[in-house]
Amino acid sequence: MPKDTFFRLPLHKKKRIEEGAIETFNRLSYDQVTVADIIYDCDIPRGSFYMYFENKFDLFNHLLQVIQQDKMTFMAPVLNRMTKEPFIKLYPSLFKAGLDFARSYPKFYRLGYHLFYSQEPDMIKMQEHFMALGVSMLAEYVKGDQRSGYIREDIDATIVATMLHQLNARDVMAMFYEGKEDDEIIRFVDEILKIIRYGIEREDENGKSI
Repeated sequence: MPKDTFFRLPLHKKKRIEEGAIETFNRLSYDQVTVADIIYDCDIPRGSFYMYFENKFDLFNHLLQVIQQDKMTFMAPVLNRMTKEPFIKLYPSLFKAGLDFARSYPKFYRLGYHLFYSQEPDMIKMQEHFMALGVSMLAEYVKGDQRSGYIREDIDATIVATMLHQLNARDVMAMFYEGKEDDEIIRFVDEILKIIRYGIEREDENGKSI
């Protein structure tokens, strides 16, 4: 977490540092960035950097939190429907809103790419943290659908949540940066969700496996 000296800066200076750091990480990737790169792009002295942050990981973590807040605001119209509609049916809308955010703010979205493909120890720990947090949150939504009767009770909520999290955090992110069109990404997600919701085994007219 940034030091108090950073939060006491004028808003325009904080924004300049955040925007400059985003440019640095996206240009070089997290693993290659040095403090020298950051202070050059942010136009601040090295001493000032260490007055604001412990290290580059501290800064990167702060950027992720800022972006997460912006994303939640962007997705609020869909998120507000969470208490009114079954999660498993609302998930495609949630995904599409997330994809709209990525298209609207590609520099923000790319930071997530650097997070999940970094090999530095601190970042690997952060990957594990976000994975656990994301799966836990999604599992609670799945359990809510189970209590409401939308999802079978014998389904393992954590496994479903893990599949959904990996779909978004790995597969979709990779397709996005491979330059796939939205229609192709959405079709891929819809097909995966179809498999999750209905399975792949055929049944006879009595609902028994063939």
